[in-house]
Order: sequence, then structure tokens, then C-alpha cells
Amino acid sequence: MTPEEVAYRDGYVEGSIQENQAHEDFQESQLHREELRLRQAQQVALSNSHTTTGVFFGMVLAILAALIGGILWTTNRSGNEGTEPQPQGSEVPVRPDTPQSDTPQSDTTIIERTIERTQEVIPAPTRGSQPDINIVVPTSPQPTQQANPPTQTPESNETSPPATEATTEPEENQQ
Repeated sequence: MTPEEVAYRDGYVEGSIQENQAHEDFQESQLHREELRLRQAQQVALSNSHTTTGVFFGMVLAILAALIGGILWTTNRSGNEGTEPQPQGSEVPVRPDTPQSDTPQSDTTIIERTIERTQEVIPAPTRGSQPDINIVVPTSPQPTQQANPPTQTPESNETSPPATEATTEPEENQQ
């Protein structure tokens, strides 16, 4: 064999070895990438699973806390109803530590004042009716005997005020 044939053969073998090595490296990198993708998918699935589990346990704990709180509130409420009557309205706190004074306190009586206002209904005059006017005419003219001349009493068409005010003011008693 000639040195050129040996060099050709060695070059060919070396080239195919390098090519096979590159192909194996490529396949290995592909496998490595696939493994990474699978690991990431598993981590996402695991993370989602943990999130779902956490939400589930959180809801269970919240429901249990609400049930326990409701039971305690109900038992405390029903236990107090039979022993003490609940006060109606607002309570004024009493200070037990305030000293009692020996001076008499003045009693004040509060008297309510009521003002009633009413409005009278005045009928409107109708146009068809005539006022009743009585005129007295003397039969004989006697100027000396008439000390008080007869007066005319026409009916007044004046209107009274629309509202009257009735006020009651009771006396205030203070002792």
C-alpha cells in the first residue's frame, strides 16, 4: 500500500468516527432536552397538584372554623337566654367607683309642649246665590224719638284666616 492510500484510509476512518461522534452527541443532546422538558412538565403538574391540594385543605379548614364558631356562638347565646333577660334599648354604664354625694340633687320635671295646628275648610261662595240683606225702613219719620237709628246687618263675605293655631302650654314644675 502506498502512503497515499493509507492516508486516504486513515482520513476516511477518522472522518467517519468524527461524524458518528457528532451524531451521537446530537442524539444525546436531544435526549437531554427531552428529559428536561419532561422534568419541567412534572414540576408544573406537581405544582398544580400542590396548589389544588392547598386550596382544598384551606376550604376545609375555613368550613370547620365556621362550623365550630357557629356552634360556640349558638351554645353561648342559648345558655344566656335562660339565665338573664336581655335588656331592650340602650344601656347606660354605671360607674361603681364614683362616690355618693350627701347633697340633695334637684329634681327636674320635663313637661312636653304640644302645638296643634288645624286648618279650617271654608266653603267657596256659589255664584248663583244672593246674599241675604235685611234692611229695616222706618214707617214714619220721627227724628226726635229715634235715639238709636236701626242698623243694617249685612252678612259679611269676608274670609277668616286659613289656619288657626291652638297652643297649649302647661306650666313647668321645677322643685
